[in-house]
Amino acid sequence: MSGEAAVATIIEEAPDEPDGPIELKEAGLSQRDALLAVADVARIWRSLDGETFATVPVGGHVEHHGVSSRGFRDWMIAELARRYLNKGRPASASESAVRDARMGLEVHGDN
Repeated sequence: MSGEAAVATIIEEAPDEPDGPIELKEAGLSQRDALLAVADVARIWRSLDGETFATVPVGGHVEHHGVSSRGFRDWMIAELARRYLNKGRPASASESAVRDARMGLEVHGDN
């Protein structure tokens, strides 16, 4: 698949905007599981040198971030806050939940 086709596929497969954020408690998700749900739209892949990356939709384009990077962490937290609420406020996640979600994603990088 060409680069342009891959980008178009990722953007097309991004979920439609929900009617609004939902409560984490109603969704029955832990912080880690909510982060992994957010990351479902990411394409996780591994570089030739073994580093795990995520290609994520942002607006009408995609961005590539190392799974362990600040950029990917910020994207996950922003998406979590956009999609989920915690007691009526945008949801956030602890650093341990972010770390656990990242570890889970790193295992699934394509070779």
